[in-house]
Amino acid sequence: MLGTFSNLPSTSRVWVHYSIKELTETDKKELGGLLDDFCKSWTAHNEALVAAWKWEGSHFLFLGVDESQVGASGCSIDKSIRLLREIETQKGISFLERDAVPYKNNEGEISFVKILGMKAAIQAGTIHANTILFNTSVSEMLQLQNEWQQKAGKSWAKRYFPEVNV
Repeated sequence: MLGTFSNLPSTSRVWVHYSIKELTETDKKELGGLLDDFCKSWTAHNEALVAAWKWEGSHFLFLGVDESQVGASGCSIDKSIRLLREIETQKGISFLERDAVPYKNNEGEISFVKILGMKAAIQAGTIHANTILFNTSVSEMLQLQNEWQQKAGKSWAKRYFPEVNV
């Protein structure tokens, strides 16, 4: 059952997916139709999920499920991953890469650094303690609202900064 992302309760389960490729408005419109169709028919154990999606900028896709109605199961989550794999196969747009960290660069644009390259990016000054990282590991709407954007020095990456006072 298709809901509205902004109307999902704060306890809703969310998944954050990103595309390193910047999505055009045409991409987003085409994929939006697929996402609408998916959310309308998304089920867990043959029960309709109250689900919604949202674009955040030109790189991020948020999927959400109001689990107070029906909880997402492993099989239903697998269905969403299959959809994203189909998008990658058909459109050449991957939302399943998980080895990069999205951040806001000095120009305010979204950039990506490989997780294994984070320490080097910090040492090079590309990323500093006040650089905004996007937390793609949030799993609940309230977390998305409060922890989606984090200063690098207050995030998981803080271990790479010597004595940060942010």
